[in-house]
Amino acid sequence: MSELTVLANNANRRQLQLTARAYHRVLKLSRTIVDLAGAETISQVHLAEALQYRPKVDVF
Repeated sequence: MSELTVLANNANRRQLQLTARAYHRVLKLSRTIVDLAGAETISQVHLAEALQYRPKVDVF
């Protein structure tokens, strides 16, 4: 991951209040997306796509 991607990922993690377990799942899914795309490293696009697949939580 590039330094810019790491910074964006940390900002997303804080903003979305991800637990360590959720953060790890996002990283694992990002790695799978990278592998399927044939890329070398995780980019912001891959992280954003992985975050889109998270289940939506209704807040009351």
